[in-house]
Amino acid sequence: MIHSDSPYLVDFYLVSIRWILIFSAILSMQSSSLQAYAWIPLGILGGWNAIQMVMAGLSQRLKYHRETNLLVDLLVVMTQLLFWQPGSLAAFFIFLIPIATTS
Repeated sequence: MIHSDSPYLVDFYLVSIRWILIFSAILSMQSSSLQAYAWIPLGILGGWNAIQMVMAGLSQRLKYHRETNLLVDLLVVMTQLLFWQPGSLAAFFIFLIPIATTS
């Protein structure tokens, strides 16, 4: 039996895509005047992404790994929508996170 590391390679790609989208959302939010608490969901998502990066590096996964990541992404998206301002591109990048990482 041959053991394949390809699922963990996919995790690295997903973590990389998530980092790009998080930084894009942060850059698009720079132009708006938001309170400090509006940055908390992105900070939580960044911390979660760092944990996932370490787990992918150690070739480990959570039980129900994909479902857990999707749930965390959706919770952050729903929380971030509370701080959405019309005309901001941040909502576009925030909505892309669960779409891009689950497809």
